[in-house]
Amino acid sequence: YKYEASVPGYGQTEQNITVNAGKSKTVEIEIEKTWGDVIFTSKNKNFNIIIEKNYPYTRQQILYESKQKKVSLEKGAYSFTTEKKDFKSETNDFTINPNKPITIPIKLVPKYAKVRFTTTPDNVEIFLSYRRGFSNTELRLPEGKQIIVARKDGFRETRMVVNLDPLKLNEFEIKMVREYGSITIRSYPPGADILVDREPIN
Repeated sequence: YKYEASVPGYGQTEQNITVNAGKSKTVEIEIEKTWGDVIFTSKNKNFNIIIEKNYPYTRQQILYESKQKKVSLEKGAYSFTTEKKDFKSETNDFTINPNKPITIPIKLVPKYAKVRFTTTPDNVEIFLSYRRGFSNTELRLPEGKQIIVARKDGFRETRMVVNLDPLKLNEFEIKMVREYGSITIRSYPPGADILVDREPIN
């Protein structure tokens, strides 16, 4: 006779056996475990994980919703890629060992850094990476070093270099320096009462 045996999560085995009349026979079957578990953990939620195996090629997509996600896979080498809008994709390799579950932490990094400026005085124009905004408003900008230019009529232009971190709200305070000029006003006839911004001048 020929028998075949299989168990979910394990492989399968087959063997030929001979049964003799009038005799009993015990056959021990040992099936190698061929599937193992990978456990994904993350503080982020609602993103896709695409798992691929090179040989033989397989591909599956799972939705990560909660604090962890366990996936059972056949032993072998795999890679995974994360997908979530406005976040960078993360790609890493891992190997399934049927006798040892593995845990993979995932930390998604935003594509853009959040930036907020407070200024003295208020209503200052902010120019950064070809974006224009105003003080006390929040901008989304590429991470890394950026040059900030602050402008307001009657104040000296201010420039500063900042390093933007996509994992936090980047807050900066800009204090503008008032810029004074001079003007000579002559009236004909002399002695006219002159107001500048509704303030009398001597």
